[in-house]
Amino acid sequence: MFGFKHPPKILNWLFPSFLWRVSTKKKELYLTFDDGPSPHSTKWIIEKLNEYKAKGTFFCTGEKVNLFSNDFKEIINNGHLVGNHTNDHINGWTSTKNEYIQNIEKCNKVIKSNLFRPPYGKIHPLSISEIKNKYKIIMWDVMSYDFKLEKEACYKEIIKKTKKGSIIVFHENSKSFDKLKYVLPKILKYFSKKGYRFNTIPIN
Repeated sequence: MFGFKHPPKILNWLFPSFLWRVSTKKKELYLTFDDGPSPHSTKWIIEKLNEYKAKGTFFCTGEKVNLFSNDFKEIINNGHLVGNHTNDHINGWTSTKNEYIQNIEKCNKVIKSNLFRPPYGKIHPLSISEIKNKYKIIMWDVMSYDFKLEKEACYKEIIKKTKKGSIIVFHENSKSFDKLKYVLPKILKYFSKKGYRFNTIPIN
């Protein structure tokens, strides 16, 4: 529904039931990874998170879970959280309400999570009330843009925008992985030195 790099504050006011950033005074950050699982990146991400005793939240598509079930199990077995990212990475702006809801529910049969993040941030506007009755809708306040920016620019953008309680988005796909390999270790190191902890998205 939105597709913003860093959502304007008015969206927080217009859609208060969506989680844009976690309200906290503690030095806590929330790393999220969209579009997986992937045999090329998931295990690598988990290894890097484990190095810093960090936890992440992985928004997976049902299609990828069925293809790469072992990688999906690795996420759960290592104490990370999973969320619904639709079955086929469907765009809420170009689908009907019924198609959109059905795609979410198809994904939930394999993921079984009460967390939902719309692909592209584009949620079907007529489906919001129905979705939020069953799922906690998770957005973000920091988009890494790891699929577009050069790797150093990506890193600097995250450093610039991140604050206590920030929800940061990374991606598990071929466009992003080289940048992710550069950026994620630097982000973990930078914020760990500043006393931050990396937690999973609160489920309640």
